[in-house]
Amino acid sequence: MALQMVLQKAIESSDTTALLVGPSLFPGTGGLIQIDSENISYVMSSDNQLYDLVRGMNGTTPAAHLVGAVITLLEAYPFDPEQPARVETNAVSHAYLPPSVSITVPTPVLPQIDVDQFNVINVNASSSSNATLGRASSFGVLGDTAVTNTGSTVIQGDLGISPGTSITGFPPGTYTGALHQTDTAAANAHTDATAAATALDAVTPVIDISSTDLGGDTVVPGHYDASSSGTWAAGPLTLNGAGVYIFTFDTSLTMPANASVVLTNGATADNVYFITGTTFTFGANCTVNGTILAGTSITFAANSVLNGRALTYGPSGTTVTFPSAGTVIVPPSQTWTLPAPTLNLVGHVLHVTASGTATQMVNGVSITPGHGQMFVWDVLAQAWAVVA
Repeated sequence: MALQMVLQKAIESSDTTALLVGPSLFPGTGGLIQIDSENISYVMSSDNQLYDLVRGMNGTTPAAHLVGAVITLLEAYPFDPEQPARVETNAVSHAYLPPSVSITVPTPVLPQIDVDQFNVINVNASSSSNATLGRASSFGVLGDTAVTNTGSTVIQGDLGISPGTSITGFPPGTYTGALHQTDTAAANAHTDATAAATALDAVTPVIDISSTDLGGDTVVPGHYDASSSGTWAAGPLTLNGAGVYIFTFDTSLTMPANASVVLTNGATADNVYFITGTTFTFGANCTVNGTILAGTSITFAANSVLNGRALTYGPSGTTVTFPSAGTVIVPPSQTWTLPAPTLNLVGHVLHVTASGTATQMVNGVSITPGHGQMFVWDVLAQAWAVVA
């Protein structure tokens, strides 16, 4: 495979130098390279830079090239002090000729881009197999039969319903994402929410909390199950440590007033799930970190805050209801860890973009929807480094 590197800094059509990501692997005595569809000759390669570029070789057009563009070495120029003259041809190659000798330069086969050397990753929970919720991930609220609001509810994310059609109270309620009212996106989200509830309920091993009062309790990652309804008398439920937390209730869970789900020591809202066979009911002034998947209804109370998603998965008759007092729903960011490249070489670059409506956390870097971040593989540290 042809030798390739990556542009660290964008170049214009008239630039005569190019900055590379990492030390140059190209011959120091010059060569012919290709960036996008332009052929470019260079005289010298040193450190991480190419010098004395001659633009638009072989009939190609000089053009601007963006950060992250792949640079492919088409030909290395040999250094011969006895034959310094170089004959430029109108093909892709250069030939060094003794007098009275003629050759025909064939048209080369252009190399394929090594996708492990430079790749673009789109991190959108709704399209990634890494995301438990699949196509439901972009939804702040998803109902089955009806979504009813009477107050100043704020939903950061999509609002949807399927297969029902009734969404009322928006406005005065607001949402920052898209409205999916009985459309394909809502139907797909409902399918994936149902699949997620089933898959999460099947996770083993299971810790029985049928007789446990969640109020004032502290738990570590795991699957906690109540054979009937959950018990929560008063106080916070503290989640202690990084990992996945699953709470399943065969029937219902009702939170008392002023209760909360507290995250500590690396616990994150995107890894917390509350799944009820029937209803999930908030008490006044409650704060929940995590995604709620309810089989019958989700009912919010005054001044509720949900750092997660309110999703229904029941076959029919499932409703989401908001009170007259304010409710805020913020889908948590997805967290991602980039895998190491297949080949442990200098110059591997990943350009990560985020789509959907939720912020994505990639290797500790926050990427908002519609934006991107470039990472380069650090061979010494054996880790992806952020390209400023």
